[in-house]
Amino acid sequence: MSKNIPPYLCSDCAESLGGVWPEEHRATFHYDICPHCGSNKAMAAWDDWDWPDNTDLNKLARSTREI
Repeated sequence: MSKNIPPYLCSDCAESLGGVWPEEHRATFHYDICPHCGSNKAMAAWDDWDWPDNTDLNKLARSTREI
């Protein structure tokens, strides 16, 4: 697992990178600037998402923007 994965992502970016929201999962969200797209959105922790085995988490780490 890459230690460079951003701690939080917006749902649009998580889904575009292969994340799947677990059915009936509950999480705490906060508003901030998404490190992937740079938009101010509601975000949840990356580990709230399910990442299928074929998800390239290194791609997720590389997607982080310098904001």
